[in-house]
Amino acid sequence: RNPLRIAIGELAMSYLPCIPNLTTRQVQYVESAMTDQQPSEIFKERLRTAREQLRKWSQSELGEKAGLPSSSIAHFETGARKPSFDTLRKLANALE
Repeated sequence: RNPLRIAIGELAMSYLPCIPNLTTRQVQYVESAMTDQQPSEIFKERLRTAREQLRKWSQSELGEKAGLPSSSIAHFETGARKPSFDTLRKLANALE
């Protein structure tokens, strides 16, 4: 199991906890991954963890690889803004 792939999956699932057509295994995974925190709180923590600890990148480096301004990464990590589905995809692809 690739820890980076797992982190990216957790990142996306923390942001989108209720997706139609999930398999039973996926639903159980999402439920077990959820805490009392709001999904947006979990997302910002996991984004920062994936960037800093797994990839050891700055916000600028992640922004460049995802095709986003570094200010957007900062906004996502502070919770000031929430990413669109397209932006989530760009972040996941950059972190993969």
